[in-house]
Amino acid sequence: MKRILIAALVLCLLLTTSAFAAPAREVSQQTKDSAELIAQVQPLCNAVAAGAFRYPVQTLRNETAPDAGLVLAVLQEALGSHLLVEKAVEGKVSLSQQEAQSLARQLFYNKELPELTPPEELGVLQEDGQLVFDLNLHPDFMGVHIYDLSLTEEELLIKADFYNSGSIQASAVDVPEDSLVWLGHIGLRLKPDADAAVGFTLASFSVPEVYMPAQWIPFQGGNRFELLYPNAMTEQEVQGNTLFHATSGDHTIQLRVVEEEGSLEGLLEAWRKQAEDSQGADTAYMEDGRLYYYGPSTFRLAYADPQGDRDTCLVLELTFPPQLEHEFTLYQTFLNNSFVVYSHSHG
Repeated sequence: MKRILIAALVLCLLLTTSAFAAPAREVSQQTKDSAELIAQVQPLCNAVAAGAFRYPVQTLRNETAPDAGLVLAVLQEALGSHLLVEKAVEGKVSLSQQEAQSLARQLFYNKELPELTPPEELGVLQEDGQLVFDLNLHPDFMGVHIYDLSLTEEELLIKADFYNSGSIQASAVDVPEDSLVWLGHIGLRLKPDADAAVGFTLASFSVPEVYMPAQWIPFQGGNRFELLYPNAMTEQEVQGNTLFHATSGDHTIQLRVVEEEGSLEGLLEAWRKQAEDSQGADTAYMEDGRLYYYGPSTFRLAYADPQGDRDTCLVLELTFPPQLEHEFTLYQTFLNNSFVVYSHSHG
C-alpha cells in the first residue's frame, strides 16, 4: 500500500510540474532592496537583451558609439514594448532618420549615433526615406531576470539572465516552467540621464554566454528519486552504483545520480577534505538535511537514503566546463528544486 501511495504522489508531481513557476537564479539582498529601481530600468534592460540577441551582437564596449544594427534592434524592441511610444499605423511605426536618432538617444549614453541604415536581416525597412518598424515582427516576449546590481552616483551595474517566455509577458518567476526558455547571461552598465526614457541610458553591455535552449525532461528513478534534466542532454546506459547518467553531445557536460555507501555525515567529512584540497575554490556544507558541494565546474547535492539496515546516500553530480559557469550555476537552481529523494521527502 505504501508503494502505491508513493507512486500516486510521484505521478501527481509529474503531471503538475508544467504548472509550476520556473525556478530562477536567487537574487542578492541588494537586488531585493531595490525593487523600485529594478522596475524603473527593467524595460530598458529587456529591450537591450532582446535587441542584442536578435541582431545578434554580444558586446558594446564602454561608452562607445553603437553600430546602426544594434541601435535599430534595440529601438525596435523599445517601440514594440511601448518603452517608447510613437503613432503606429497597422502595427507599423515610420520614423525619419532624425526622429529615430532622437528616440535612440533616450536609450544610449553615447549620443554620437551613426547613420541608421538597417541591415537586411534585421527586419527594419527603409521606404521613401523613412525607417519602418513592424511592431508585430517579434511576438515572443524576451525579458531579463536581474539577480544582482551595484549603484553609485556615476553608474548602475546589472547582472542578469535573459529568457524567452513566448506569448507570456511576465517576470521569469511568474512564467510557468514549460513556457520559459533561458537564453543567456548579460551584464549591463547604465548611466544616469535625466532626459532618458527610464532615467538611465546604456553605456555598455556584454553577453559572455548564450545558453543552450533547453526544456526539462522528467526522470523517475524507481521508487527512490526523481529529477528534471535538460533535453539538450542525452540519457546514457548505467551500471554499478550509477542510477542515472546523461551527457551533452560532446560529453563535456555530465549529470549523474550515484549511490554512495555510508552516512551523510561521513560524506560531508570527505567532501570538506576535498574542498580544502582545492585551496579555497570549492565549498561543502550541510543544510536542512541536504549536503551541497560547489566548485568552479562541479555541483553536487546529496540526501541520506537508507536501504534496509545499510546507510546509503543518493548523490546528484553535475560537471561542466568552467567557461559555462553562468549557465550551469543557473541550472543548479533547477536541479536543486527538481531532485527529490522520496525517503527524505516523506521523513
